[in-house]
Amino acid sequence: MSHYVQVPFEEAILDATGGNPKVLTSALSETGRFPVVDQGQEFVSGYVDDEELLCRRGNDAVILFGDHTKKIKYIDFDFVLGADGVKVLEARPGFDPRFLFHYLNTICLPSDLGYSRHFKYLKRAAVPKPPIEEQRRIAAILDKADAIRKKRGEALKLADDFLNSAFADLCRPKVESIALSGIAEVITGFAFRSESYTNALTDIRLIRGTNVGTGQFDWSETAFYPRGLTGNLERFSIGAGDVLLAMDRPWISSGLKCCIASAEVEGSLLVQRVARIRPKNGIDSEFIFRCLNSNQFVSHCRVTETTIPHISPSDLASFLVPSVHRSDKERFGKLARQVRKMAVGMASQLVEAAHAFNALSHQAFCGQL
Repeated sequence: MSHYVQVPFEEAILDATGGNPKVLTSALSETGRFPVVDQGQEFVSGYVDDEELLCRRGNDAVILFGDHTKKIKYIDFDFVLGADGVKVLEARPGFDPRFLFHYLNTICLPSDLGYSRHFKYLKRAAVPKPPIEEQRRIAAILDKADAIRKKRGEALKLADDFLNSAFADLCRPKVESIALSGIAEVITGFAFRSESYTNALTDIRLIRGTNVGTGQFDWSETAFYPRGLTGNLERFSIGAGDVLLAMDRPWISSGLKCCIASAEVEGSLLVQRVARIRPKNGIDSEFIFRCLNSNQFVSHCRVTETTIPHISPSDLASFLVPSVHRSDKERFGKLARQVRKMAVGMASQLVEAAHAFNALSHQAFCGQL
């Protein structure tokens, strides 16, 4: 329970979105005079040169909230507002914008709305109102803790960038290509009946699209299936080293959802609209993983515009990958495993930093910091 006075959202934050011009993604350039900020994963989505489009911030910072993506950004520079779905929020008198930014990031919003709007849920939250100097003290402490967390994340990204560079060097001299199905077995999962899902840890764990993240698995929503109903479904079993790809909504806000299965996933069963790419003839999983995370794959597998956007299995199987000598693939695989082993330690440090930051945030907004 917070020791601070709580006020309604509208008494702390002003929705200043109305009247600001917005720019479509198609109008952006890679360079320009003014940065464009939208609700996407990247902090700046592009640039424009038209000064008439500026969203002036004056002397105060503003907070942007992605109505669809739930992304929250702190803006302390003049900028141009991206396409629809972004809310521009200003701190009302008596509130520090940096304090509000950190507080908004602690609010739990519904996780099952997909690409629906979330601002109406954000507005339901009450906002703590300590004295303004206390707000600034809290914001300064959380800024330092957040900086540590971000440095851990940057180290992980550098490791991934290094592997991408090594992969590019490996493929540069290629002269031929081969279909993905030529170097791996490509299948999609079984249509399990969702009404039969259980939470029993003794049942068979299912790997669904929601469990496949960008390079790692997400167990926040785990489903199981009764062992007595699985029948002869061994061919949908997952083994260590399999590359898994979420076929539905594959690039919504957070990037390609693709992982390499580890021993902890082994024995789980594959659900429909998740692909299992199992390397053949000693091909390394890391090589396939990097092929799928290439710009060429994004261009090749155009998302099918149906009720639920998805990659077609035939597009996946026919994707052309570099025909690189086996010894080169093996060297790359060895290097990738060494880097990934190092990244495991970095990821552990990132988790610890995130836990520490979350604990500090909880204490801060309960008046215990």
